[in-house]
Amino acid sequence: MGYTHHYGPKAETPIADWNRALKTIRAAVKNSEVPLCRIYNDRRRPSLCRDHILFNGSGVDGHETFALLRKKQGWSFCKTARKPYDILVCVALLALHAECGLSVSSDGSPQDWEAARTLYNKHAGKPISVDDVIVMLDRSALGAILPAYRGN
Repeated sequence: MGYTHHYGPKAETPIADWNRALKTIRAAVKNSEVPLCRIYNDRRRPSLCRDHILFNGSGVDGHETFALLRKKQGWSFCKTARKPYDILVCVALLALHAECGLSVSSDGSPQDWEAARTLYNKHAGKPISVDDVIVMLDRSALGAILPAYRGN
């Protein structure tokens, strides 16, 4: 199956909310050393615009393209195989969850999301806590996961 992030469903996102998420995503991409392209084995730059988000890791560091439309769409997914661009997929999902209310689930644990959460918080207007990530990932065993994550 592979390491996968699931997201959606959502109605059309208001442009102001989308633009706030895009601002964070663009800053993370710009300041990242992760090589990106638009789609797998494509030389074009990622597309982060008013209608959609479309990017993948470059060359052998690519896997499945992360794609999301601003307009209404159902559930979707992106398999990253934990390749370097995974951190930017996670940053995008954090931003879209925080600003647009996107539902997110993942094969990753909150620990797997920690580097993305740190990068997101560096560029976002509103920080996201570890607790926020746990709730976002819809973990049903919140009481058991949080103490284990914190090492309590």
